[in-house]
Amino acid sequence: MTAKEDPPACVIRRSSYGGAAYENIIALCEDEFRDPQGLHTVSYFDHGFHGFSADLFHTMPGRFGERDAEAVREGYENAFHEFVINVERMDRLLADLETGDLIRTVVETSDGAIHCDWVYSGEYIVGATLDTTAVESMDRKMSALATRIRKLAFNQPGRMPGGDIEAEPAGLAEPVTPYLARGELLGEAAARALREVCVPRLTAGDLHYVALHVDWEFRFSADVFDNPALDSWFHRLTRDLRRKQYLEVARRLQRDLAELTHALWRFTHEPFRRVVLDVESGAIFVYPLNRSGAFLLGVTLFQPLVPHAEDRMRELLPDVERVLDETPP
Repeated sequence: MTAKEDPPACVIRRSSYGGAAYENIIALCEDEFRDPQGLHTVSYFDHGFHGFSADLFHTMPGRFGERDAEAVREGYENAFHEFVINVERMDRLLADLETGDLIRTVVETSDGAIHCDWVYSGEYIVGATLDTTAVESMDRKMSALATRIRKLAFNQPGRMPGGDIEAEPAGLAEPVTPYLARGELLGEAAARALREVCVPRLTAGDLHYVALHVDWEFRFSADVFDNPALDSWFHRLTRDLRRKQYLEVARRLQRDLAELTHALWRFTHEPFRRVVLDVESGAIFVYPLNRSGAFLLGVTLFQPLVPHAEDRMRELLPDVERVLDETPP
């Protein structure tokens, strides 16, 4: 390297599996690392095989203790590979919802976050940040990178992973009385308090469904599926069937989150702060609460409004925590 040359924006680790086939995708990743915005590493997987990785680990001296940089890279690649296997399994499990493929999966912990995007048939790109203050910027950057790869490498349109942060809420009218459901173990006082905090956050324009589970058991849900503006999502699935399917998704989370924890042990040993399952038509949000086996599950069916719906979930979280503290279910 001469005095005039810039240091590499990132370190590329190529697999012997892909050879030169990924050079155009590698170039797109290298471009993103010139302004990483919290993105520290990405790996590309093709039908279960590792194609390449790119990272900034050489710019993070001391971050990994005594571990050699190559060992760190290999560990992350293995963790990401296990993560992709879990994403593919969850994609199959969500198929009955008929809201499209699982295109974006985000897991956030107190160590940072990992983001997986479906790019093309059997091909995924996985990225991570180790900076807890950069989770949102990394998330947006990975979504944009996946879209660029689809357009420039595969000549395919984008699928709007993460929605559109600039999209305006539809402003659709809510039903006069949202549909409410209550678990057998939920007391009347807690049900009333949950209704008061959850219903105002629901709208046919973005956040369509929210449910509370405690000790992995259903306690309460509210939704606006009965709004006529949502009729397009119920041509074949009835509203009651969709409600039952989200209960089934929640029931499986005890196993699914345990398997995700195992898959990511090389990346983090910390519990999840949030999980986002972003499908072609909307997203499922999972927010653990401050007690074992308790979480809030939210749903939107509108893909452009995914970020707005998640904002409502974040606003709702402390209110639900307060209700659980004041009126334990």
